[in-house]
Formats: sequence, structure tokens, C-alpha cells
Amino acid sequence: MKITRPSAAVGLGLLAAIGFAGTQPDASANSILIKTTAEFQPGLVDPVFGSGLSKDLGVAGWRKVSIPSSSSVSRAMDYYKRAPGVVSVEPNYILRALGLPNDPGISKQYWVNITKAPQAWDIFKGSGSMVVAVIDTGVDYTHEDLKSKMVSKGKDFVNNDDDAMDDQGHGTHCAGLVGAATNNGLGGAGMGYNIRILPVKVLSSGGGGSADQIIGGIKYAADSEAKVLSMSLGGYGRSQAMSDAVQYAWGKSKIVVAAAGNDNLDAAVNPMYPANYDNVYSVAATNSSDQKAWFSNYNQTLI
Repeated sequence: MKITRPSAAVGLGLLAAIGFAGTQPDASANSILIKTTAEFQPGLVDPVFGSGLSKDLGVAGWRKVSIPSSSSVSRAMDYYKRAPGVVSVEPNYILRALGLPNDPGISKQYWVNITKAPQAWDIFKGSGSMVVAVIDTGVDYTHEDLKSKMVSKGKDFVNNDDDAMDDQGHGTHCAGLVGAATNNGLGGAGMGYNIRILPVKVLSSGGGGSADQIIGGIKYAADSEAKVLSMSLGGYGRSQAMSDAVQYAWGKSKIVVAAAGNDNLDAAVNPMYPANYDNVYSVAATNSSDQKAWFSNYNQTLI
């Protein structure tokens, strides 16, 4: 499921990115992902390879396997392709926060008028029962324009704790677009007038995160009270494990939204993920004239 028209719905916090060095996917050098069946026995298989560690990701049999420094990704993938109970092996891709271009006017909230948000707010300002999970670098839940909208401190899949404080800034910016306190005389207005925010940290202070971290964030959000999962992150490597995580969320009646990308590329030729998985609303960016922003990826791809 894709939104193919460039949309001013960038107000959802899904402004895509500039800065990818081409479209070659990057991947972890010390872990891979494997899909297993009931036949897989970690205690028998993992030590043979030497890692002694595989972590259940809780989605469709996928596990993260750590690779010892004495080995390599290619050797690990070859080994696990032949291991009993393993039906699929893939790299643990790295995804990046999709940042804003540096155009001076990009921060002006022209989307408010383009989407006719004030007219909509006159009819209905939404409900506090609507929760959006911002899956990103975390959220500064102490921010004066956000602290009243937080469900909790969320979950951190980078540092493995229950405190999704933002140490980079990108997730806080996105959370502000999603649901900054509106009509309070501070900062900007959030599209979701009365919605609440669940912060989920899957990207580090450097703005990157591995597929297993993002899968963990998607599953956590899918199992939470959040109704919408918002991801302003992406990469050009297709992960079946992450696709399965998205379908897990979809199966729980969650709406999954992701940035289309910000490299001015045709998604039918260079699909970005998670935006181009099935059952993801892929949101492009428009300019103040409601035309495709020069940097925004575009078009549709069917996976």
C-alpha cells in the first residue's frame, strides 16, 4: 500500500533525506540475520560456528547472530545457509535517519495551510487515545512543546533500556511535527492536535541503526497502544526480516508510515526501505506550492 502522490503529509514527521552515498546498502560487519524453524537449536548450532550467541527477534522466526572477530559476514552467511533449521540468511542492514535539507524555508510550517489543518481542527481536534510511535533517534520527552504529549519514556533498542531520550535531535524534530503541543504559545504546531507520542529509539547518536534494532522497535510499537508507527528513516537494502516485522504490525491493525527518501530518485528503480515494503504508507515531500520537493523520492514500486 503506497501513497504515490507527493504529499504535504510531511507534517507527520516523515520528511525524507539527503546524504546517502549512492544506493548501495550498508550492513553490519559483526552480525547477520537468520530465519529459523522449530528444528533450529541455538545451543548446538551457534557454538559450532564460534559465536555462541543468537538473539530471537520475536518476529516470524528471525534471529540476530553475532559474528566473532575471528570470522566474517560472508563466512557466517555461508555457514548458516547450511545449518539445520535455518531457512533464510541475510545481512543485518544499516538504516539512517532521514534528515532535512538545509533550505532556509524548509522549517516554515506551510503544510498547515496546504493540508487545511486549521479547518480540520475546527471540526475535530483528535483524541488523546490516539498514540503515534515515533521510531527514530528517540525523543526529548522533557521538551517544553512535547512533555505534555508523552505516553512514557518509551524504549531504547540501541542501549537496551527503558529510556528513549534523544541524543541526536532528529527524532525530537519528527515528534514535534507529529504532535507538538498546539495552541500553547510555544514553538510550532503539531499535526496531531491532541494525539500522544510513544518514543522508540532505534537509531544511535550518529543517526544510524541496524535492522535488528529497527525490527525490535517495530515489534515493541506494534505490541503497544500506539495505532500509528512513524519512521523517518531508511536505506536501500531490502530485508525480509524487516518486511516480516512490518507485516506483524499490519496484522495487529497498526498503520505504518515511512519516509519515501530524499535523493530525488524513482522508487520503482531505487526503492527505499521500509517505505517500499507492502502495507507501508510511503510519504513523499512537497514544497510550499504543494508540488514535489526537488529532493523527494517519487513514484511507486510493487514488491
